[in-house]
Amino acid sequence: MGEKQFHLPVKQSPHGFPGASPGAPNTKTRYSKGLCLPLLRCLSFSYPFGVNRAPGISKECRKIFNGMSEYFPIINIDNWTPHDVEALGTRSKRWYRDPDDNVWLVKYPLKSSLEVWSEKVAAELCGLLGLPHARYELASHAGQPCVISESMVKGHGEQLLVGNEMLGIPKDAATAARRKESKTLHTIANLKASTSGTFTPAGWSAPNCITMGTHVFIGYLMFDTWICNVDRHEQNWGIIAHFKFKSIAEVDSMDGSPLLSMSLSLAPSFDHASSLGREFDDERKKTMLSENMLVAYVNRAQSKIYDGLDPPKRLKLIDAFQALANDFPGVANFWLDKLELVTPDDLSQVFSKIPPAHGGPISVEFAQKMLELTRERLLRCRK
Repeated sequence: MGEKQFHLPVKQSPHGFPGASPGAPNTKTRYSKGLCLPLLRCLSFSYPFGVNRAPGISKECRKIFNGMSEYFPIINIDNWTPHDVEALGTRSKRWYRDPDDNVWLVKYPLKSSLEVWSEKVAAELCGLLGLPHARYELASHAGQPCVISESMVKGHGEQLLVGNEMLGIPKDAATAARRKESKTLHTIANLKASTSGTFTPAGWSAPNCITMGTHVFIGYLMFDTWICNVDRHEQNWGIIAHFKFKSIAEVDSMDGSPLLSMSLSLAPSFDHASSLGREFDDERKKTMLSENMLVAYVNRAQSKIYDGLDPPKRLKLIDAFQALANDFPGVANFWLDKLELVTPDDLSQVFSKIPPAHGGPISVEFAQKMLELTRERLLRCRK
């Protein structure tokens, strides 16, 4: 019995790919189901806003894609090689090498698997905004759910400097002492000073209006407000130092120093697990949804950034965003315009890919309603 065939009208490019120039003629190309589905999967990665917005794709092709039931893959890492232990943070973490020798950070949930899917979903939402972010994938290790993040540092010529190192807060200090230092140093003014001399994240195509790390950090703070990420403390952002070294001959013939030059770029956004209401169980979320408590939750959500006053107080998420946005209103409007482009359909496509074992319908409903509320609140900030 022959494989079912689909007639998929597409615009053909000179290279044989769909989505060519507007003047390209329409042709009918015969695709088998076996060829059609990989093509559609490829398109889902090529177009971050989904195949529904991809150019040159017929309605029939879109219908087939939207009918596909696909979840985010869960990667089994049982055969990966332990590489190093990660000391930062409160969650159990370890670095592993995959079979291709790429280095990944493996993070295990403290309480529930919601900490796993919130990290993955947050990364996908970053993608909808075009915000530079660390890569996250769902994973399984010895039967335990976890999330993995590919190292942002590539090669020996790069080093990640987390925020506390930029601010002069010792990372190995006792928690109480570090918290006290954080209250006085982790402020909007110091964040601005630390990022204003940095380039935008390496490898990220920055639009013309985004010229330095501070401009991107405004996007990070808007994103935190949107997803209610309450944990961007001084170790949950960073700067990557890029080193260039001299050749052996140059070292011998010059001053003996091996360093030729150094530059700094803002690190992509990372560590978003404390978001999307992941701290509540289903019963609590049901109560909050039924009793209209979600608005109050969103309104009081606090950041880990302080106001710089005496005594210091934590800023609310939206106040932290506005405090930095006020200095760069045009840049803030750029990120808010990006947020406005995100549609409920875009969100549905992301949440529909969560494997059932990682997040039930109540968690999804809670997160989507929360994102709707915070989006509306943020868009009212536009100047």
